[in-house]
Amino acid sequence: MALDFLRFGHLTLSGPALPEPFVRFELERALTKLRLLPDSTGLSGQKVGDEWRVFQRKIRDISASPSPGAIAGQVAAIKTLLGLRRVITNADVQEHLKCDPATARAVLKQLVESGSAVVEGKAKGTKYRMARKA
Repeated sequence: MALDFLRFGHLTLSGPALPEPFVRFELERALTKLRLLPDSTGLSGQKVGDEWRVFQRKIRDISASPSPGAIAGQVAAIKTLLGLRRVITNADVQEHLKCDPATARAVLKQLVESGSAVVEGKAKGTKYRMARKA
């Protein structure tokens, strides 16, 4: 099927634009007849599939990136946590904010860049200590 490369196992698109039976059973035939579908075989089909996978990866990366506005409020909360504990880890931030590792890294990076925290260690042993006032 020419539209196989557009399938998402985890995503469902729906809406009033086209009736489901038409989309499921007739859309591909109609688009093929109008020559609007790319060739799904050979090198050109492989190229379309590769481009689609790159597009999917970019969308996934964008959706995983926390927005600057969301980070600002989280930084304040973690700054308070850092003041109480004096030393925190990425895991502490994830637990406190109920967030993913990427968001925790972004919050911690912001704390370090603002001078509120200093980094100690590397990789899994990284800790963030409250910066000394100058």
